[in-house]
Amino acid sequence: MIDKIRAGEEIPLSEFTAGEDEITRQVIEYGGLFPFNVARMQGKVFLPPINSTGESPVPTRPMPLQPMTLAEKIFARHMVNEKGEVGVPSVKPGDTGFARADLRFSHEYVTPMAAIFFERYVGKDAKVNDPRASSSFGTT
Repeated sequence: MIDKIRAGEEIPLSEFTAGEDEITRQVIEYGGLFPFNVARMQGKVFLPPINSTGESPVPTRPMPLQPMTLAEKIFARHMVNEKGEVGVPSVKPGDTGFARADLRFSHEYVTPMAAIFFERYVGKDAKVNDPRASSSFGTT
């Protein structure tokens, strides 16, 4: 692909998304995480379900639930499901998705960039969903 870029060739977007999971593909197609999440909040894109309920893609063959590590249990409790609700029954290695963090923070060197993206994609007057769980800090 580097040779095509150097040669100035047009590269179809599908070459950048080939082999990626559904969420990564959509993030690339929307031009980044901020535009993707704006589209998600507007209901234009949806998170794919995590198949961890024990339902098998083949109905006649039940899928056993695996025991989860402590980290997997934490992720499952905070993972956003396809309905936009927080929490899924279980996760396993290879699952992709978004997790709702208990605490969100920004450091001084990324806050300006995040603020610019927030204003550009969400709006200057948009409110932070949970300001009590958000904080920023700097160093001296």
